[in-house]
Amino acid sequence: MTEGTKSYLVGCHQFFFHPLWVLFAWRLEYKSWPAWWEIICIFLHDIGICGRQYLSDDNAKRGHWKKGAFLTSHIIYRITYGRLYPRKKNWEYLSSDAFYLCAGHCPEESDFPKSKLSRADKRSWLVAPMWWLWWNYWIEDFGIITPEEWKKFVKENLRKEKPLGNHQLYLIHKK
Repeated sequence: MTEGTKSYLVGCHQFFFHPLWVLFAWRLEYKSWPAWWEIICIFLHDIGICGRQYLSDDNAKRGHWKKGAFLTSHIIYRITYGRLYPRKKNWEYLSSDAFYLCAGHCPEESDFPKSKLSRADKRSWLVAPMWWLWWNYWIEDFGIITPEEWKKFVKENLRKEKPLGNHQLYLIHKK
């Protein structure tokens, strides 16, 4: 099993808990809950991590945004143009908005403009409980600083005008 698949199933990109922390971080960051289509993006934005050796190969995470961006834009296109919801003005743009929201969650890797998901994704490490961080530290064998120190670095990073991506932060601090 690849590191990315393991991460998506039971690690730091876990398909339920990580999006949940991102959802809470979004609420803290923007003082509102995301729209229904943004929630779909939050829950699928990291699906592209599957199949990648992103811890042992420093460049393997590059491009992980694509699968989430294309999948969410397709799903939202189907919902808004299908018969699940009535057609309304400006809904035709939601599928491209979903693509840009997911692609912009890691602008340093995708070369797309930074989206609201970027900051919430970074901040998710601050809202995640310590048991979750210790679990990730153990299960993924990060070989980095302790979870307490990691939270401190993430917090300092978010204070910067142009914060680094969490993976870049990881690469700087891995042993």
